[in-house]
Amino acid sequence: MGIQRPSRPRVSIVIPAYAAAATLGGAVTGALTQTHPDIEVVVVDDGSPDDTAAVARAYGDRIRLVEKSNGGCASARNAGAAAATGEFLAFCDSDDELLPPAIETMLAAYHAAGAGRRAVTGNAYPLTSEGINPRRTTVMSEYPPAHRQRLEILQRNFASVFSLLPRSLFDEIGGFDDSLRVIEDWDLWMRLAHADVEIVYVKQPVALYRWSAGSMSSNSERMIEAENALLVRFEENHRDRLRPEEREYLARRLAAGSPWTLRGRADAALRTGNDAEAGRLYRSASALMPGDRRLRLRAASVGRVPAAARLWRSRDAKIQATVGRKGDS
Repeated sequence: MGIQRPSRPRVSIVIPAYAAAATLGGAVTGALTQTHPDIEVVVVDDGSPDDTAAVARAYGDRIRLVEKSNGGCASARNAGAAAATGEFLAFCDSDDELLPPAIETMLAAYHAAGAGRRAVTGNAYPLTSEGINPRRTTVMSEYPPAHRQRLEILQRNFASVFSLLPRSLFDEIGGFDDSLRVIEDWDLWMRLAHADVEIVYVKQPVALYRWSAGSMSSNSERMIEAENALLVRFEENHRDRLRPEEREYLARRLAAGSPWTLRGRADAALRTGNDAEAGRLYRSASALMPGDRRLRLRAASVGRVPAAARLWRSRDAKIQATVGRKGDS
């Protein structure tokens, strides 16, 4: 017997926006041009000081506009979800763009995986000042299977912002944590995975993800500090429900420090030609994030394989020149 599914479930696409007048039009247009037939677009103006709300109003009744005082991305996403009427929620940031089949593709993946307690995350093409490179995507080629996701979500956020999940699951885990100003998406995915929700990965790119020098994800020092605090709190709140391997990993990770700090030091050593030190640091970082294939490749090659360091240096320089910041792959 085939999988039973609604023929036309309503999907509410929530777009949080702050000072996004220059990019919001692309995000809204991407949402409105979905091939899925029943789409609701909810834009949340999070107290923007510019013309973000005016751009949203230009779409008239084709969207639902929520205006609120500034509270951060988590707060804005929750406000959008509260105003949404769809059976499913999807999320897209105001400087990114969903490709037309995004919702249809993620819904199909959700049902193909068996529906129920599942959420879907999609791949994306990086969008830089030079345009799109169709040979490069933002999410790793390897993706943890369902039985490894509880552990690996503690090691790194392997999900993307381009996501879709049943409204019932979002409500069950309490949505985003309003107290978090960064990495609120990683916190959400950790809580979903540890509520035994499978995260289904769509390898086919479903969106354009804007990379720029001023993006929040490029503020590495702030992100690393927030990451450490999040893991400490998660361990405290879930201690009694953690499996032994999860408890052991968190203890080791919190004692060793952030793998991203080690990765940053390794990148610096690589740039200055200290290949032996770079290799050592890459291996230390990889031990804390063994699921990151690209980091594993650096760990296995730098300082060990002749000419490997030179090739990684050349690759990093090209990425930095393209996106205006250090490459993070």
